[in-house]
This record gives sequence, structure tokens and C-alpha cells, in this order.
Amino acid sequence: MARLASALLLAQTLLLSCLVDAQQKPQALGTRRSFYTVPSTMQIPVVQSTKYGQTEPGYMFINVLNRTAPWITPMILTDDGDLVWYSTEISFGPLRPQTYQNKTVLTTWIGTTNPEGLGWGQVNMFDDTYTLIKNVTLQPPNFQTFDHTKYSSYVDVHESQMTTDGSMLVIAVNITTANMSSVGGPGHGYVIDGQFYEIDVATNKVLFSWSALNHSSEIPLDDSVLPLTTSISGNGTSFEEPWGYFHMNSVAKYGSNYLISVRLLCSIFLIGPQGNVIWRLSGMDGGDFRLGANTHFCYQHDARILHQDADKVTITMHDNGNTEFDNNTVTRALALDIDMNTKLVTVNRTMRNPNDPIFAVSQGSYQTLANGHVLTGHGAWPVAEEFDAQNNITMTFQFGDSYDVSSYRAYKAPWSPKPAHPPVAVAFSNTAGNATTVYMSWNGATDVESWNVYAGANESSIAKVTSVQRSGFETPAHLDQKYGVIQVEAVRSDNGGTMNSTVVKVTAGGK
Repeated sequence: MARLASALLLAQTLLLSCLVDAQQKPQALGTRRSFYTVPSTMQIPVVQSTKYGQTEPGYMFINVLNRTAPWITPMILTDDGDLVWYSTEISFGPLRPQTYQNKTVLTTWIGTTNPEGLGWGQVNMFDDTYTLIKNVTLQPPNFQTFDHTKYSSYVDVHESQMTTDGSMLVIAVNITTANMSSVGGPGHGYVIDGQFYEIDVATNKVLFSWSALNHSSEIPLDDSVLPLTTSISGNGTSFEEPWGYFHMNSVAKYGSNYLISVRLLCSIFLIGPQGNVIWRLSGMDGGDFRLGANTHFCYQHDARILHQDADKVTITMHDNGNTEFDNNTVTRALALDIDMNTKLVTVNRTMRNPNDPIFAVSQGSYQTLANGHVLTGHGAWPVAEEFDAQNNITMTFQFGDSYDVSSYRAYKAPWSPKPAHPPVAVAFSNTAGNATTVYMSWNGATDVESWNVYAGANESSIAKVTSVQRSGFETPAHLDQKYGVIQVEAVRSDNGGTMNSTVVKVTAGGK
């Protein structure tokens, strides 16, 4: 990820002065869509959604990063690719609905990142009106960064997993010293220590913490597959060039234990409440288990436990199979069964598109949906795929055409918001001065059924002139008369009420 400054605050209103000229709407992958009612600074990518079968209902949640523009856009879309909501907030971390205090909330990470994909920031939580309600922050003592910058919060970009107890699991990285002689490095070397924390959301109090370096006797440095010379890490010879041997990318809590995914050890660990390693599943040699046919994995992301009892544990993951220095294996969504008695690991299910193999060198997600469906986001490659219970692909959801575009994770879920901000309207009179075209949208609303359009020579004379059915994120209405001002009213389905825009002036001689 490109280095960016600290993130912008979420904009609550749109500035009409930023409206984009959207007469020509590009449709090719890798380009952006334009809307009259969206600020021209926003970058909404063209999405191509292809359905091959029945998909599970739900909206798509992605954070689109374009490294060449550069731009970052957290978005909610239908699974047909139609825009529902965008944020002007710069956010790298996964945008996702989660549960907090028995309510559905949105969480996402904002902060500063470096070229290695590490970050220092906080997790923002929004309610179903898109109002910010919580900031989850972390301020551990004596944390060090590449350039010695001090931050108000040190939460890393990779994880923001809610628990059922109202706490959140996050990752953090700290630069410190270590003996690297076992890997051919200096005796007094510099490494990136991977850590995770459980934080009470209500108070930001740390409930549990764990450090990889503190457990180097159980997880030695020479277990890492990361060479000392790569483009994604330093070689450990200086504070500014630390060796990122660990690279934790997910953590989840099950009972009193924690499951972590460690990308550069190609391993998944179960950590006990005292910080001890209960077991290790290695995708290379099995670790504490024996690997059966087709169960090898590496550089994985988003490891979760799908099922566990005394006899069997089922683990799901996004098996990248690739990284920046090792990239010739087809990426797949993978679920493995571990027989806790025989210690044998077998394939529960594996999913990939046989007609369009993907080689994702970083990032990714695996989400279990209803009815045996699975959504996998391919991270560095701008595609999410849905599979049915028989592992057949039912959807490809593509929002770019190269590794320059990515979304760290992708999620699909129901979402029934009640936006607190009003709809937006823009209007133009034609050059002849005898007609007006109105464009209207309500960012984040999912239940708009139709629009009422009000117009007049001025605000005191405004009256209803037409009604139109909603047609996508932005709905046009064509009026056979020139007006001075307009206002629109969003009509929600199922008697859900209405919401008005502000009264805006018609721009003369326009579109």
C-alpha cells in the first residue's frame, strides 16, 4: 500500500461545488463511474458482476485501493455492482458489518500505512445511521515505528474482529531488537514484533495482549519463510530496515483461546489464555499435525474456526499460495478438518474458479454465508467470488483489472440502514432554457422506492411537479420547463417514511 497521510474525517454533507460532469460514464474495468450527485474527488470503480447461479442475498462491503491514482474508497454495493454507499473517509482496513451491544454496526480502520502494508491507526464504528459512535484505539507504552513517528493510536490495519463479549481483537506491530543469527542476520538485529490485543470497546481498556517475540522459544525466528532480502521487508540491520518475519493478519477468539494466522510462517496457531501455544497447524509440514492430500497451504489470510468439538476442528482460510517473492500457485478458498485424535488434516472443501485461476500475492478473506455458500475476497487481485454448497462458483464480482486495484477483504451481509444525512439533488436547465433535468441520490439508503420532485421559480413558489421510480444509485428526472430551484423527496418502501433534500438552485445552460 502506498504511504498516505492520516485519514480524513467522514464527510457529513456533500458540496455542490464538487459535482462531477458525468455526461460520459466509462464502463471499462479499471476506470471509474461518475455521478452528478457525488463529489468529483470520489473514485467509484466500474464493477462487473457475473452470476452463474443462485447467490445468497446481501450487500457487498469492500475498501477499494487504487495505487496508481491513488485513491481509496470504502463502499457498499449490491451484488449486481450497483453503488449503495460510499465514504469520503480514507480507510484501508476491512469495511464490515458486525454486532455490538446486540445492534449491527459498521467498522473500518483509518490511519497511516507504509509500503510494507503495516499500519498505525484506529478502528471507527458507525451505527446504522452512518453516525460515528466509537473509536477503538491502542496506546501501548514504548512502541516504535520505522521513522520514530508517535501516533495517537497503534492499531494495525489487518484486523478488527468483534467478540460476543463487546470486545474487539486487533493487531499491532512494534520495532524492537532480536538476535537474528539463526537466520543469518546480525546478533543485534531489528525485527517487527507481531502482537495482538483484546480491547473493551466501551472503555478502550486492554483485556489481553500477546507478543510473538515473547514466545520465540515456541515460535523461533528461523521458522519464517521470509528471506532477508525482499521488496516487502527490511533485512534487520537497522532500525529503519527491520525484518518483518512474522506478519500476523487475523485473530479470532473461541472460548478463552485465540486463533491467529501468521502469513510468513504459513501457519495458524491456537493461543491459550496464558499466552501459550496450544497447537500449530503448518501448511508446509503440518506442525503438530499430519497433512493429508491437498492440504498444504501458505501465505494464508483470514483464518477462522468453523466448527470445533473434542474430536474435530474445521478451519477456514483464504489460501493465497503466493506472495511477492513466491507466486506460482493458484489461490483458493480452503476449509480443513483436523482430527484431534489421529492428528490427520484432511480437506473439507476447496473452492476456486477453474476457468479463471487467480494468483493473489497478498490479502484476502473467507466468509461463510448461509446455505453452505462461501464468499472469498482475493485481496490484491480485485475480485470476490461466491461459491455454493457444492463448491460451484455462483458469482464473480470484479472491481478492477490489475494488481494496482485491491480490497484487503470483501464481505457480504444484510444491511438495513437509516441514514441520518439527507438526500442530495442537482439540477441543470438546458441551453435552450425550456427544460430542466434533476439528478437525485441518497447515499447509503437501501429502501428508496421512488422520488417526489418539487420545483419553482424560487423557494417560496416551490411545488410538487412529478414523481419517478428509483433507478439505481442516482435517479434522473426530466422536466419540460425551466425552473429556478428544486427539491427532492425520497419515498421509502413499506411506509418507511420520507426524507427531503435541501432546496438547491438550478444551474443554467447545463446538461
